[in-house]
Amino acid sequence: MCKMAHFGNCDPETADQEYCIFHKPNKSGEEAVEFYKKFLDRFKPHVEEIEVDGRKIKRFVFEKPVDARGFVFPEIPDVTIEYKDKKGNEWNQRLIYV
Repeated sequence: MCKMAHFGNCDPETADQEYCIFHKPNKSGEEAVEFYKKFLDRFKPHVEEIEVDGRKIKRFVFEKPVDARGFVFPEIPDVTIEYKDKKGNEWNQRLIYV
């Protein structure tokens, strides 16, 4: 059982381990990718493009509250994550740590 189960927001697929993927400290690069895939799948943000200081950037917008109590956020790996929206349309999001 995850040592942080008292938060009530563990990943059900890894909750039987010492730490679920959301609460695990010192994640490897592969675990960081898994963390962000599961995080985005759970909280389902949409991508919005805005302009900041003359540059267009993309950001995630969450429609519902995000319960990330106790989550250990790893450095964002330089990867592309593919998703399908509710209508089956595919989209890619490249995550780059800045």
